[in-house]
Amino acid sequence: MVKSGNFTDLEKLYNDKMTGYNKNVRPIVDTATPFTIKCNFQLIAIKELDEVNGELSVVGFFEVYWADHRMTWNPVDYNHTYTLDVPENEIWAPEIILANPYDKLTSLRKGFLTTMYYSNGVAVWYPGDVISISCPLDVTYYPFDTQMCTLQMVCWGYSTSQVSLITTKDRVKQDFYNKHGTWELMDTISANVTNGLPMVHFTMKIRRRSDFFTVNIIMPVMFIAVLNIFVFLLPVESGERISYSITVLLALAVFLTLVGENLPKTSRPMSILSYFLLSDLILSAVICFFTIYGLNVYFRDDNEYPVPVWLQSVVSNCRCQRRKSSIYDKVSKATKCKKDQTEKSASKISDIAWVLQEPPKVTWKMVARWLDSVMMICSIVTLVALKVIFFILTMISSP
Repeated sequence: MVKSGNFTDLEKLYNDKMTGYNKNVRPIVDTATPFTIKCNFQLIAIKELDEVNGELSVVGFFEVYWADHRMTWNPVDYNHTYTLDVPENEIWAPEIILANPYDKLTSLRKGFLTTMYYSNGVAVWYPGDVISISCPLDVTYYPFDTQMCTLQMVCWGYSTSQVSLITTKDRVKQDFYNKHGTWELMDTISANVTNGLPMVHFTMKIRRRSDFFTVNIIMPVMFIAVLNIFVFLLPVESGERISYSITVLLALAVFLTLVGENLPKTSRPMSILSYFLLSDLILSAVICFFTIYGLNVYFRDDNEYPVPVWLQSVVSNCRCQRRKSSIYDKVSKATKCKKDQTEKSASKISDIAWVLQEPPKVTWKMVARWLDSVMMICSIVTLVALKVIFFILTMISSP
């Protein structure tokens, strides 16, 4: 049978150890040797990362160990009592402070926690809370970004010659970690820091889960930008070209506003996504401008405002290139006809003769149709180039 102490034994042990105990004196044996405090961090969950204000909130607790020679005893003398729980406000405990808080300096000591002592004098303390730290964010690759946030813990009021605050792990412990819906924990680092103050750093590398932003922001913008190009296929007589292009322009402006609300109010660095949306907005504005200009060209009076000679030459050359291409196709088909298809071949030759006729006079309506074709091709090339550049920068250059 394993022997263990009862209430009387605990009460006697508590009275013996706390009688004459001075909680204001650091439990050191030699003042020339720094007092060692071990501190590890146990991460439970990532609560929230506020990109606008640069605030990271996590839930977790610390495992703090130190040795107090005044709290040693022989377990046999107390009926095999090996541990003793003492309120933290009745014993000496290190004043460990979060050095990079978001709001104000806070101590791990809350006044209501207990510290467990072992018979060899080792104290074990588990302070925990919802911790909010200031985390400088790099949103260059938003929403495919990866962030590094660090908890900087310092033993307040002591120098490194008095107290040595160290971590015994090279990683943040995750025994009770719960996954976050927006952020994925990639890696953690626990490190001892020597900068004149007893300090340890607990760094967390987190990556944003981008599926939500891809589906709700990036893909809709891409589809809207593609729809914007089809304004040049809309018949001029429908009278809906201007309203169509302006509607798409406003839709892109709304998406740009939504993204801007979720980004830090800083110009360094700027998100590539912001430039991506701005480029689509500029492209949409250019399309809107040329849509209005094309309507103006289409409804010009050919008698009152004749088409300039140089513009007639440009449009005619473009039309001739298409006519030549058509001729070559028809000739190629005609030469491959079988001998018994003389009537069909004669018909094709007559078509070729019609194509070779003198091209009709260039009118403003022809100029407007030519302008629509040119702008549609330019818009497609520009749009594809913008999308390719965006995905290359975010997917390849992203850390």
